[in-house]
Amino acid sequence: MKIENGGPAAQSDLIASFEQEAKTYYDEYDKKKHLKISYDLEPEEIRNGLKRFQKEVRRKRKYIYIGLCLFIVFLNLYDMVFRHNISAYNYFFIGASLAAIYIIIYTPILHRNNIAKAIAGQKMKFSMRFYDDLIYIKQSEGANRIPYTSLDNKFIEDNEKFMVICADQNMYIVPKRCLSEEKIEKIREYAKKFEERYIIETKS
Repeated sequence: MKIENGGPAAQSDLIASFEQEAKTYYDEYDKKKHLKISYDLEPEEIRNGLKRFQKEVRRKRKYIYIGLCLFIVFLNLYDMVFRHNISAYNYFFIGASLAAIYIIIYTPILHRNNIAKAIAGQKMKFSMRFYDDLIYIKQSEGANRIPYTSLDNKFIEDNEKFMVICADQNMYIVPKRCLSEEKIEKIREYAKKFEERYIIETKS
């Protein structure tokens, strides 16, 4: 690192130094024993994975919002039928509430379809590495490290795929069709490190 006139290092030198230190760290970390897998995703796999993710993180909120909208609808219907208090406001609130319910139900479907179309159109390849203490996922912008001990992280297995849910914010899908039986068994061994957050949903 270059020091000018015995003073503090220039910002560009600090950034370069930090990047070099990070690269050295990951190079050393990569020497540890790990399982590396590579895979791609089909549109239907993305849609199914996103549907499961939305069920995991949005189900309670969705039911709360729909319940509030239905309450407004029934409240206005009661006012109109039993109190004979019919006005434009009643129709407005009923219409707005029904429209909100439609948006709440349809928006996640539209989101799944758009994401699936975007990823499938790029023909992307993904990779994931399982270490003894975390899962390392390389992304286009940096990387994500998912420790097994974090209570916010979950690992889900069903008949077709593995899923890693990270803090209810990120979700990663690994199709079993891309893996050998040996790698599937090794992934299950790593998944047990999630303990009760390893959720098995396979059907016989």
